Amino acid sequence: MHSIIEERESRMLEDTREALADIKAGRVVDGADVIDWLDSWGKDNEKTPPAL
Repeated sequence: MHSIIEERESRMLEDTREALADIKAGRVVDGADVIDWLDSWGKDNEKTPPAL
């Protein structure tokens, strides 16, 4: 059980470091753009996903 927790914590730390590197490099999408895109799903004028 202890090793499973360590593996999950290690992966979470790695994911966090990767996310912070993406933010620092400007590889982000505005949250409002994502919400607008999601709100358009299933409608006749469905929007394309926001780009980086």
